[in-house]
Amino acid sequence: TKWAGWLLTYDRDLYLIAPDAGNATEAQRALQSIGLDRVRGVFGPDVIAAATAAGTVAKIKRVPIGDSPALQGRGTVIIDVREIDEWHAGHIDGAKHLPLGTLPVTAAGLDRSTPVALHCEGGTRSAIGAALLEKMGFSDVTDLTGGWNEWES
Repeated sequence: TKWAGWLLTYDRDLYLIAPDAGNATEAQRALQSIGLDRVRGVFGPDVIAAATAAGTVAKIKRVPIGDSPALQGRGTVIIDVREIDEWHAGHIDGAKHLPLGTLPVTAAGLDRSTPVALHCEGGTRSAIGAALLEKMGFSDVTDLTGGWNEWES
């Protein structure tokens, strides 16, 4: 719910995909609790399966975070979407710090043709951020799997 509150607009209809009615109800209540009350439809996982079979599901490239130096060497901008305290605790040299909650604003000025690769602590926020950047028109987006936890180890 936290990221929905940061990243979704309150003036648009929402549609949920949930594995069952219980999860859909729980998600809808959580969204309503933060004012996102325009849920207009709920679909099951069969929608994803049908879209995948039809070839209409977009897939973001995913590579291990250990590939970051090679990506940087090819001109990819590494974007760290973690919070400021996480950034100060350590980060990849040369990475840009654009916290996920600010990404729609902070990434707006970046060249959409420049390759970007996102990472976070464990992988969830970077996946959200990668999808967001693709929606914003970035043409070469990669999600770095494993996150900072894997990078440190």
